[in-house]
Amino acid sequence: MLSLTTTFVRVCFNGGTKQLAHIWFILAFSLCLLPGFSGCKNSREKASNQFTDKFLRQLAECKSFDQAFEKVRDVQLSTQRDALIGRVTDLVIASDGRIIVADDIGRQVLMFSPEGKFLRRIGRFGDGPGEYHSPSLVTVDPEQNIYVFDPTLAKVFIFDAEGNFKRLIFTREFVSRMAATSSGVYLQEFTFEGRNSIFQYDTTGKLIRTFSSIPENFRELLMRLSAGGGLVADDQGNLYQITVAKYEILKFSPDGSLMAKFARTPPFLKPYPEKLPSHANDRRKFNELIFDRTLIHRLFYLKPGLLLVQLINHDAQRRPTVFFEIYDVYGRFVTGFPQVYNVFGRLLSGKPLFGGDLVPNLVISSFDSSICFEIHIHNDSTGVALNPKLAFYRLRGVSQ
Repeated sequence: MLSLTTTFVRVCFNGGTKQLAHIWFILAFSLCLLPGFSGCKNSREKASNQFTDKFLRQLAECKSFDQAFEKVRDVQLSTQRDALIGRVTDLVIASDGRIIVADDIGRQVLMFSPEGKFLRRIGRFGDGPGEYHSPSLVTVDPEQNIYVFDPTLAKVFIFDAEGNFKRLIFTREFVSRMAATSSGVYLQEFTFEGRNSIFQYDTTGKLIRTFSSIPENFRELLMRLSAGGGLVADDQGNLYQITVAKYEILKFSPDGSLMAKFARTPPFLKPYPEKLPSHANDRRKFNELIFDRTLIHRLFYLKPGLLLVQLINHDAQRRPTVFFEIYDVYGRFVTGFPQVYNVFGRLLSGKPLFGGDLVPNLVISSFDSSICFEIHIHNDSTGVALNPKLAFYRLRGVSQ
């Protein structure tokens, strides 16, 4: 079974979009956390509308994942026959803790309880109202409406909190990221001719505005490697965008006005060139370029006011290292560190995982002040992949 540990890289050749490759990153993530902050001071600051300066100072002292995050719980998604997942392409957690999974291989969107019990399907495969072909993205708005993007049909399906179909949004191109607020739904789309990359629609499906101009010198790269980067919203409806082209977070107001730009240049960063070399038109060469540079993979919002950037580097043997960078919503860098993995990349049964490929379990979602990893579960006797387990880790020192 595949999952969000697969990063989808879409590459454009001769005017057509093709799926280049799956960049495999699976590695057993070490679940053994330190009993305390170690070098960090263990604070029990109560989060209000933003993290306190004291909390941020203590978080800044943390130099490892174990020091900054603590294990909260594991959730095993139900493995009953009518809830089996082919591949988790996206996952979102509603405000009440319900887990919603987009599965493009199984051609389904599934809803689970906070404890992992299967609740229902949302929509179904087909060509009728509320029916899709290949759901790849899913998100929810503050009213718990559910948004599902299907790249095959170039449509966003809107369902209510219980999964009843409401309406459609017709998109222009491939949507690589999606965020929803009380002001509507925001879609990140990179086009050959379009001026802007973010499209805002209201809840009726009407296009309100576009914003966030596409840098012309990076347009080709963004078209080819469109599935990286991130687009998230905070509790006030402000938007934060980061693309694979440049390590820079853009902050927008709900009406699309640019409020700030912020980032830093970490020592591990290997940026993409502004102009792709001519040999990058070759699929194999472009694949090599991807592994040689830093992939800005995802962006997550942690309540009540932090942004977490997930980046991936590879060594000469294409073994991945994942880095986390944490900022506050005002653009101040807080801390950063690599993520620690079991470097053997094998199942508990001792069998090689996907022929020994080293693939880290990546963060696939955030919920309040927690992040969520997907942990692969295999049947020891048959080797068959079952539904994944979700591992939740919370910022240390945050009361919930």
